[in-house]
Amino acid sequence: MVAGKITRYLSNINNIREYYTPYGRYSRVPFYKYFDRETADDGYGVYRFSHSRTSLLVSLDAIQFDENSVILVPEFICNVVLAPLRQLGLKYVFYEINDQLEPIWESINKMLTFNIKAIIMVHYFGQPQNIDQYLEFCSNHNILLIEDNAHGYGSSYNGKLLGHFGDIAISSPWKTFPIYNGSYLYTKIPLESRKYPHQPLKIIKRYFENAFISFWDNLESINVLSRKSVPDIYKKPIYIQEDMLPIWCMDKYSDLFLNSVDLNLVRKKRHDIYCLWNLMCKKKGLEPVFKCLNEESIPSIYPAFASSYNQSLEILKWGYDRGIDVHKWPNLPEKIISSGGNGVKIWKKMICFPININMNLKNLRDIINK
Repeated sequence: MVAGKITRYLSNINNIREYYTPYGRYSRVPFYKYFDRETADDGYGVYRFSHSRTSLLVSLDAIQFDENSVILVPEFICNVVLAPLRQLGLKYVFYEINDQLEPIWESINKMLTFNIKAIIMVHYFGQPQNIDQYLEFCSNHNILLIEDNAHGYGSSYNGKLLGHFGDIAISSPWKTFPIYNGSYLYTKIPLESRKYPHQPLKIIKRYFENAFISFWDNLESINVLSRKSVPDIYKKPIYIQEDMLPIWCMDKYSDLFLNSVDLNLVRKKRHDIYCLWNLMCKKKGLEPVFKCLNEESIPSIYPAFASSYNQSLEILKWGYDRGIDVHKWPNLPEKIISSGGNGVKIWKKMICFPININMNLKNLRDIINK
């Protein structure tokens, strides 16, 4: 049976991608079409790029901040967000957040002595922030809102999709959907319409990865892990330099796939997995980061706090022993690591449990109940 599955995948892999999802198969797409060039701008203020760091770079560059401008960035942030800021020579300062990953507005207001021109709002793991507070703050102080929705494609806030609130807003669906690449940029600042190439090497790599993952999904696996032990980057915060990528456009297949996905089905599946992880975390004495999951969210992971740093390492080992990608997030900026502030404290005690739309609920439930 296994040999037959491998043969079928290898017979299709050179020219056809038949995409597997739990809700049916996507139509076959000739492989060569992934390398077509297309215009990133669709004429409605939405631009398609391969990665969110590229979306952020292009949109920030269009604003043409003066050399004294400062951008407010939350202290719990992936270092990759800073790559476009560094490339453009933009200044930034970190603002404090609490353990619910919400801004501490008192500390932010004290920073207004700086030449603040924009603030980054992050919808952590697909859970919407209190957007109204951000919008009011930006309106009162005449600054731009940069909405980082990298984790929350498909989530909504009061009936409106996340990634459509900021003056600049980015979503990164390739992080939560099994596609080759993809970032949507929504911006109120007009950008020059031009053609960008696709990202051929990454597309090929992801094609083979997805074929492999799809194969194992058919065998009803939970999650495929190539590593069998907890990596060092999860044992302590380690600075990892994140650089910019060339400006690539989202490939057509990924865009077509995203426009065909039933987000309601995805939301239900992810909420079901979230509830299973919530049940397990209660058994192990872990505390959920979010007291209540927003009904409109499409969560990318289930985040929880361990009672201690040592317990977080034990939970990581528990996951790896079972082939489940329990992990830490994010790769923190160097300045945050050296400061040892609340961003590091959150990182040390937070555990991230995977929520993958291809995960088998029965198998996951069996593991949790053991």
